[in-house]
Amino acid sequence: QGAMNMSNTAQDKITIKTRDFGEQEISKADIIDFPNGIFGFEDSKRFVVLSPLGDEASPMWLQSVDSTVPCFIVFKPLDFITDYAPEPALDDLSLIKLEDKEDIEVLSIAVIPEDYKKTTLNIKSPIIVNKKDRIAVQTILDEDYDIKFPLYQSIKEE
Repeated sequence: QGAMNMSNTAQDKITIKTRDFGEQEISKADIIDFPNGIFGFEDSKRFVVLSPLGDEASPMWLQSVDSTVPCFIVFKPLDFITDYAPEPALDDLSLIKLEDKEDIEVLSIAVIPEDYKKTTLNIKSPIIVNKKDRIAVQTILDEDYDIKFPLYQSIKEE
């Protein structure tokens, strides 16, 4: 019984219907639990991050496990914004049972218009993921961050 988690057996996987990639097989261990849902989608509690560009490369898709929508395109803002230092509220950190800041993954929901160079990131309301326990919360930061941060302007200037 002790070694049950070691093997990646078929029952550890489920097939989900995605918005942009048809049916995808995912590992149950990759499901992230959102106890409060996401703003505007409070009933959607289970998501998975899909990385079509390879291991955790932005952009990634935050896909509902239980239906094709909601699905959000997300970026890791810390990869693009050097001085971004979100300080989530303690209530949010306790909701996701965070014990060690090393276990945090920060994701920002992107709005990608037809001209993708005008992509913006919501860095005011990031998603804070406890990577160890697979629990996440969308938070509103007290700091004065932009809800429509222009992603490609930040890359161009560097």
